[in-house]
Amino acid sequence: MSGTLPHLSEHIAMGVFDVFQIPYSAVEREHEAAIANASQKGAGIVIRGGAAKGAPTEGKQAGLQWERWRRAHLDDLLDGMTPMEFILRFTFTNPDLDTNIVGTINPAHLRTNLDILEQGPLPQDLYEEAKRGLALAGSAPQSTGEWAAGVTGGSRLVSLVCDKVRGPGGRVQPNHTNSRMVTVAGGRSQRI
Repeated sequence: MSGTLPHLSEHIAMGVFDVFQIPYSAVEREHEAAIANASQKGAGIVIRGGAAKGAPTEGKQAGLQWERWRRAHLDDLLDGMTPMEFILRFTFTNPDLDTNIVGTINPAHLRTNLDILEQGPLPQDLYEEAKRGLALAGSAPQSTGEWAAGVTGGSRLVSLVCDKVRGPGGRVQPNHTNSRMVTVAGGRSQRI
């Protein structure tokens, strides 16, 4: 079930859906409480938009997501990371995430994203500091009315998909995909 607030809370309460696809990233945390609630109830969580649509990267620094990034002073927390590395690892750090869909049409971006995610989640203190700054900048969870505290464990699957492969002359090759998945269990990355 793909959903967003405010109706997402009702869909979770129904207890009939096994998996929810929900938008989430550092600069779009509105669904964070709903994600935790659905996970607590045993649903799988598929994150879409976990790369924040590239908001902090060169050439895309505009709009609400970029404004939240800027107001939260996230550049001050990068410590050698690229903005995209920070965004992907922030999303990956959410303990309730089961799968994160990150799409690209560029195979080089796919390779870079895999390399980033193999580094694992952000350090917990950095994650918490970023969440505090983001909340002050307007990127904070919205109440679902059904918040249940706690953290779930287990493995997480990160799906990185390169939707199209470009062939000779830069033309998109139909029916060709280039995808890799990384299973992360106990803090270790394995290629599948």
